[in-house]
Amino acid sequence: VFAALLVALGARAEGKPSKAWTDALAEGQEYQRAGDCARALEKYSEAIALRTSPLLRLRMAECQERVGKWVAALATYRLAANEARSAAEGELAQRADRAAATLGAQIPKLAVRRGPGAAKANVLLDGVALDEQSIGEHISVDPGEHVIEALFPGEKSSKVSLTLSPGDREA
Repeated sequence: VFAALLVALGARAEGKPSKAWTDALAEGQEYQRAGDCARALEKYSEAIALRTSPLLRLRMAECQERVGKWVAALATYRLAANEARSAAEGELAQRADRAAATLGAQIPKLAVRRGPGAAKANVLLDGVALDEQSIGEHISVDPGEHVIEALFPGEKSSKVSLTLSPGDREA
């Protein structure tokens, strides 16, 4: 079964898979079966750098979801679905679309708004600056703890931490 899966994954890309690709894929699948999705993701990333396939992207999305990287998983599921449609793999596209729809409904959303006196503050979400277009808009975030920080020119910063669960919508 394992060899058949490797052949199926490789057959979806052009030409014969390289040994490096086959090895990275095999190791990734072993880690995924053992429940070590963090290590599986490392191997799947190595494999995707060499050659991609919709099924490989789907496996990667499954692992991203399991390790709590839901926003990345959603994007990868959507990419897998698009690649599967391009390769005329309708069943795989539907599978990826279903996974994306299920996960997408559960991804927490966070809207960061400026408080009084914060018009000139630089706003960071988890250490990353938000652009003006993102302020006040719902942003998809992974479940878990998040830190919002307002940096005021020449003054002290202000921080707020919050924890979001699946399906939360915070403003």
